[in-house]
Amino acid sequence: MVLEGQIKVFGVADIIQLISQQQKTGVLCIENELGGKAGISFLNGSIAGAKPSERKTSYPLGEMLISAKLLSPKDLKNVLKEQQKNFEYLGQILIRKGFVSSKIIEKALITQIYETVYDVLQWKDGTYFFEQKNVAPDSSLPYLIPAETLLLDVLRMVDVWPELEKEVPNFDVLFQHVPDSSVEGLDDDEAVIYRLVDGESTIQEIINRGLLGKFPTVKALNDMARMGYIERIMPDLKVVSKKSSFNIMRLIKPFSYASVVLMLAAVFILPTIFPNNIFPFIDSEVFNKPIVDSYLKSRNIFKIEKALEMYRMKEGPYPQILSDLVSAGFLREKDLELSGNEYIQYVRLDKRYKLRITQAPE
Repeated sequence: MVLEGQIKVFGVADIIQLISQQQKTGVLCIENELGGKAGISFLNGSIAGAKPSERKTSYPLGEMLISAKLLSPKDLKNVLKEQQKNFEYLGQILIRKGFVSSKIIEKALITQIYETVYDVLQWKDGTYFFEQKNVAPDSSLPYLIPAETLLLDVLRMVDVWPELEKEVPNFDVLFQHVPDSSVEGLDDDEAVIYRLVDGESTIQEIINRGLLGKFPTVKALNDMARMGYIERIMPDLKVVSKKSSFNIMRLIKPFSYASVVLMLAAVFILPTIFPNNIFPFIDSEVFNKPIVDSYLKSRNIFKIEKALEMYRMKEGPYPQILSDLVSAGFLREKDLELSGNEYIQYVRLDKRYKLRITQAPE
């Protein structure tokens, strides 16, 4: 099977979905109009690896470890020379030589996959080429990632990011611990980020050192600030200027505004041009509707999670039932409604809650 074409005709998400549905094994190579390149490996339709061949928003493994201060440029250079001789995976060499632990490599590889796919899903122009061939996954990767799970996670990240960006407009913001706070009550990822907060490290430095990726790190910081574990402090402009004389956000912001204008234009113009199909470039027979449904449900769950935290901050404990969120003005009735015979199950625990979508009994 050879699959190739233009991204603007058949988007990257649709290509990944098609390869997954047909349970193919091989490598999907993607290149955008600016020369950015990335490769995604598949084994029987599941994601077995992903990496950029040129750094954009995602990092090659070696650079990730250098940014996390877990590996020196000199050591990486020596390991890459050895890799050229025996063609062993980089992570395996680093573990064998004792530079990093297997847990660190596992975390870095998973993050690399998510960051790479997050990057390429936003490419609007370029080319793709899928070559069906044998793929040997890196043995350091703890598990293969189902393509549909990855797509849902990344689509949610893309959808939620603008909201997070409002709270954290640039990565020069600093955080410090709230007095008498601790990691108690935090999940594993939040605890990792909490320990990296020191009042001196910028958000970008915390992203680099935590190896969780941009989205999970910024979300964890924002959630912990909202729950009262950490608080923002204004950075010392002199220190910031020494750490980074170039602020990438100043370059990105004009493009962000342009993206919003284009998105609004598409919302109002496309339905008039394509009254029967607001996705004119997607073959309705190929596009899998359950993926869209699952994505919308995921977005609905996020709204409820956000409302639950806002309720807890105002009232103290979490609500007894979800309808209390409507009474308190944090949600609308329709935010709790699902199509078909599915419903949202909510259980309040001591300091936590369980939330999931389940089937109503026949």
